Amino acid sequence: MKNDPKTGINDRRVLIFPSSVTFGSSVGRVFFLFSLTQIEDILKETPVVDVPFSPSYVQGVSRWRNQVVPVLSLEGCLGLASNGTPDYSERLVMVRSGVSFEGRRRRSLLRVLSSIRILTLPIPCAPLSSVGWIPNHYLVRGVYKWEEGYLVVVHLENILSGR
Repeated sequence: MKNDPKTGINDRRVLIFPSSVTFGSSVGRVFFLFSLTQIEDILKETPVVDVPFSPSYVQGVSRWRNQVVPVLSLEGCLGLASNGTPDYSERLVMVRSGVSFEGRRRRSLLRVLSSIRILTLPIPCAPLSSVGWIPNHYLVRGVYKWEEGYLVVVHLENILSGR
């Protein structure tokens, strides 16, 4: 944990955004949580090109810094069925794994709903022991109950490596 020498405040910030999936009263609203070290960029109005015959969790590809990068749906990766057609904003979040692959980090863009927020830890929440409602729970590091619903911390290295 790093302290800002000017303010003395711990720099433990996280980025959260809502999932396109809700589970009604039994689970509630689901949010994805990432540390700011996993976020490389937030893009607006970047075109996404469909990729025929790709897995359902691949929403397409897009250009980022002269590279073609896959655009993923976290809901699709986790096996969560979306409630209708998600109302995605025109924002994409570039995430990166901490694990390098042949000297390079693995990266992907995530298409997100409009309300991206940055919060400072700790967030008052409680860990869940059962995540049976997430079919691909091996791609999840943890799920936490908080005042607005549930925070899902994905296992980004496994998602970006295709494990």
